[in-house]
Amino acid sequence: MRQPIDINTVAEDDRKLIEGYIEHMEDRGLSRNTIHQRECLLIKMSNELGLSAGTTEIRRWVNSMNYTAKSKSICLSHLSVFYAWARKERLIARNPMTDMPRPKINRGLPRPISDADLLKALDEASQMVKIWLLLGAYEGLRCQEMAGLKREDIMPKERLLRVTDAKGGAERIVPLHPEVWEALRGWWKLPKSGYIFQKYGKSDDWRKPLKEKMSPNYISSQISTHLKSLDIESTPHSLRHWFATRLLASTHDLRVVGETLGHRDINSTLVYADWDREVAKAGVWALKVSTPKPVRKPRKPAKPRMGF
Repeated sequence: MRQPIDINTVAEDDRKLIEGYIEHMEDRGLSRNTIHQRECLLIKMSNELGLSAGTTEIRRWVNSMNYTAKSKSICLSHLSVFYAWARKERLIARNPMTDMPRPKINRGLPRPISDADLLKALDEASQMVKIWLLLGAYEGLRCQEMAGLKREDIMPKERLLRVTDAKGGAERIVPLHPEVWEALRGWWKLPKSGYIFQKYGKSDDWRKPLKEKMSPNYISSQISTHLKSLDIESTPHSLRHWFATRLLASTHDLRVVGETLGHRDINSTLVYADWDREVAKAGVWALKVSTPKPVRKPRKPAKPRMGF
């Protein structure tokens, strides 16, 4: 559930900046989740520090929070984009993030769910949870993207699936896996239009959808609960890692994997796609320095004998 925020609690000058930035993000088509995260951060900073703070003050404020290095980096990234926009619009005199040091982040390792656990999870899942598992493992979708999926985004004739509610607001097209379409087509709740996964239970007839999409947190929690009930130590995001790992193994093309995942930076893809350690072992163990063969000097041609 999203945390409640009140923009009216901030100073008037800061409020105008935040409202202008929200309008800018909406014009760019960023996802509601991204806009909400940045709005919360700016309101928090305005109330605790003020948006007119300098580089040193912002650095100390971020460091004062009990954040991991990755969370601090994300926080500073959000602020950098905001201040770059404000400076470009000439709403501030200088950008305090220009010389801001960034925390060093060690690249994480891929953590795909195992094939055995994935098969077990699919076999024991309800119809809806099975669809979510397939969307994660066979399409590489995040929970946020599953929640934003609409019936119009499913194109069975073209065998394509459109992802619109993606991280960062970028839209992408991915191939539609046959098993994903079969699972969706056989689901009695599949709507003719609008959001595929809709909220139920708040109307007079609990069986009637409310035309509102399910929250990403709800989908994530339902998948996590299902996995834990089977003693599977994986997360919903492990499905996306499995997708990337298997796609890399079948295509041998890191760019294809990155584009399908919706990554702008190939380094992000490296965190998702695991490599075949057995193949790597065989390759490494086969390495050997060959003893160079001695080079033989060419023989001089024999002098012809004179006959008498």
